[in-house]
Amino acid sequence: MVKILHGDTVESYALIPRFFDKLVKSNPEMDDSGHFKFCFMAFGASIEGWRYCRPITFL
Repeated sequence: MVKILHGDTVESYALIPRFFDKLVKSNPEMDDSGHFKFCFMAFGASIEGWRYCRPITFL
């Protein structure tokens, strides 16, 4: 049931190289060596979870 709702993990990870290939084509601003300096990926569950986090200030 989980596989039907959320897809297969192996198939999802197989999509990552294609995602980065499209990212390179749509974002030509890379460093001189042709590599990205940073890459940030967020999973939907992490994004949704931030909604319930409370701000904390440390001194």
